[in-house]
Amino acid sequence: MRDLKERTCCFSGHRIVPDEQKPVLEKKLDDVIAGLRKEGVDRFVCGGAIGFDTLAAQAVLRAKKTDPSLILILALPCPDQAEKWSSKDRMIYLNTVRAADVVHIVSPEYSSGCMHKRNRFMVGMSSHCVYYLTKNLGGTYYTVQCAVKAGLKMHPLAENEDRT
Repeated sequence: MRDLKERTCCFSGHRIVPDEQKPVLEKKLDDVIAGLRKEGVDRFVCGGAIGFDTLAAQAVLRAKKTDPSLILILALPCPDQAEKWSSKDRMIYLNTVRAADVVHIVSPEYSSGCMHKRNRFMVGMSSHCVYYLTKNLGGTYYTVQCAVKAGLKMHPLAENEDRT
């Protein structure tokens, strides 16, 4: 049996995804998940945030329809992550939480470092990182840097990735 870390991929991306990019990203996510599955990756960990995290989790759930052996893990920074989101985004979030195979809450309450703690947790359990990075700042940039330093196999999805 392959090591769990070798079989695990994390996702990281911006909370704001332009509407015209969403169908493109959905297709790319479907393709990369299928490719990773062929490499033996069957565990996918998402941070549960709005934007790219939601697109990634939904892509894993779509893939589970044809391959129920896939595992969706949600790594949430704190229990009340979605408290201030719109009712539509909270509904999507709650449905995703219900559909996940595993929900891991990293911090018992919100703190200034809980998002970074969640991101380090996801990187630490993974051998692959699929990411949507268009600007070198914020939590996605931090997570990608952590993943590169940890030696994860990197799978960029942004066509206009800022490489400065």
